[in-house]
Amino acid sequence: MADIGVAGEVTPIGETPEAVEERRAVAPPPPGRVARVRQRAALALMVYDFIAASVILWAATVIAPPGDLPALTIPGVPAWLLGAVTFVFLAANGLAYQSRWVASAHATFKDLFIAAAGALGVLTLCASTNHVVKPVAFLLLAIVSSLARQFAVRFSGDLLPERVLILGVNEHSIEAAQTLPFVEEPRFAVVGYVDDRQDPGRHPVAVWPILGRFADAANLATQHQVDLVIAALPATGRSRAVPIVPALAATRTKVIWMEDFYARYFHKIPVHYVDSAWALYGLNQQRSLIYAAVKRLVDVAMATAGLLLAAVLYPLIAGLNALLSPGPVIYSQVRVGRKGRPFRIYKFRTMVSNAEETGAQFAQKDDPRITPVGRLLRKTHLDELPQCWNVLLGHMSMVGPRPERPEFVETLERQIPYFRLRHLVRPGVTGLATVRNGYAATLEESIRKTEYDLYYIKQRNVWLDLSLMLETIVICFMGRNGQASN
Repeated sequence: MADIGVAGEVTPIGETPEAVEERRAVAPPPPGRVARVRQRAALALMVYDFIAASVILWAATVIAPPGDLPALTIPGVPAWLLGAVTFVFLAANGLAYQSRWVASAHATFKDLFIAAAGALGVLTLCASTNHVVKPVAFLLLAIVSSLARQFAVRFSGDLLPERVLILGVNEHSIEAAQTLPFVEEPRFAVVGYVDDRQDPGRHPVAVWPILGRFADAANLATQHQVDLVIAALPATGRSRAVPIVPALAATRTKVIWMEDFYARYFHKIPVHYVDSAWALYGLNQQRSLIYAAVKRLVDVAMATAGLLLAAVLYPLIAGLNALLSPGPVIYSQVRVGRKGRPFRIYKFRTMVSNAEETGAQFAQKDDPRITPVGRLLRKTHLDELPQCWNVLLGHMSMVGPRPERPEFVETLERQIPYFRLRHLVRPGVTGLATVRNGYAATLEESIRKTEYDLYYIKQRNVWLDLSLMLETIVICFMGRNGQASN
């Protein structure tokens, strides 16, 4: 995110001041223009898809003429026509004609693949075409239809994505506004902010214009044809937004609080936007005994596999350490676990033996204390393997918030709201914060990591755990950046 300063002084990364000024000067679109453009785009795509599917499927039957027709036929209706109708129907049943998803190529491409598979399935049932032709027609249909959406986005500008108005100008709303254009599913277009503080010197820099005051929010939402209003107000300032919510609801504009928006699209919960009531309601959720049993079963199975891998790697790591950095192979350290209870964590040593002669400190990127072998272990996260022993002992889980050192916990609890909520669950060898943010080496990174941890604690389930373990395995093989380990 760009540095925070006086409004108008900071330009987003990759944009020139002229581009920012041009965007500030853009007037609201003419009344009804957004709806008309979206309707025409959806209709044009539907017609295009039908024509493209008809041509491709017809060509498939001509190139490889059917022999004996299967039983599923409709007299007078060619097989390619049934396939084309099926393609458009399945695409419409998904997200392929919804404007905010059309603007997201990845989301619609998945639906177009499903629609293409359905169309080829119908063609197979109605006309037994050559097996070589089918995969070619399948890929061609999905790709050609996907390319049409690229043209639709190019010619429609920012009218197809979800149009967003943000209530409140502060550091977090600016971060959200700068991040929104990079959200892939669905796409968003920020039109501006609403805030009673009009003096540029009283609030952080706002890249998008401040369109008016809170009392003007409903009218501004109508003028700019806004789809979504994000209330980016801290818990202490929400009373300012309450009076305007009914007026916004009357315009049929969706209103969402910042923490709910972050949770839905960024998979994290900003700590400065929640209060004690939210924490009590949002996190005090009992998980089923089935979830607890399955999680423990997966933990034991994965930890056993991890220890077997650690045993295989131990002689190699020990030999390399003896040559390059003599000292113990396994390193232990006290961490804070569930309910604030301390336990001793085990890792392959990655630093020189006297790394903390001057006291505990966060590891940094390119930390000179890291050994050559340790650098490779951290890059692949293999240094974490001995923690599988902690998992078998019940101190940790395979997935959860990373455990912090007691020397840091007291400071972090003072500086980060609701940091101690991380201790509601067992800490993990990996977790959402580890996968999304890497390891924390600064207070700002610790805050960001806590936001991911709060989301995980609230949303944790078997599928989330399994997906995070899979992502961690991918990171281990691909070797992510040299982030500091903790």
